[in-house]
Amino acid sequence: MKIDQEYLVKLLSPLDDGNILTLSAYLSEVEKLGVIVCESNKKTTEMFDVHLNYMISKKMISNMARQSDLKSLGFLSPLSGELSFLGHVKIMKAEKEETISNSTFNFNAPVTTQQAQFGNDNTQNVTINMQELVEKVAASGDKEAKGMLMKLLENPTVNGVIGAGVSGLIGLLG
Repeated sequence: MKIDQEYLVKLLSPLDDGNILTLSAYLSEVEKLGVIVCESNKKTTEMFDVHLNYMISKKMISNMARQSDLKSLGFLSPLSGELSFLGHVKIMKAEKEETISNSTFNFNAPVTTQQAQFGNDNTQNVTINMQELVEKVAASGDKEAKGMLMKLLENPTVNGVIGAGVSGLIGLLG
């Protein structure tokens, strides 16, 4: 039997958004979505069984200890073949570890900007000199921003790092 991607999405959807459910709550949720888990003889349907085993083999679901096998997820295998499970076992979508890749970006045109964003993790490096910052804050007319910047410039540590130019910068805010 081939893996049906739509069916797989249905099976995983109750565990979306970081939801953690007990096995009995999970089975109840997938049944509400139209998934037939058991036949009338209480044996799991072939469709459910194949897709459950696929999710386990691909480690798409796990218990709270991040174990992904039938027994750890609470499914029992009685000799009768009927569905039997431990309803209190909590299951979740397994978190895949993010792979970090080294990427090289080649630009065919010159890049000239003071604010650029490259690479992973959506970080942005902003470069602005103190003179420009003070001038823009002074021109804004924002009293709160001026006060905060003045307080920063008057700080002994900041004053020591910037040096003699501090008095001129404070004068711009005045």
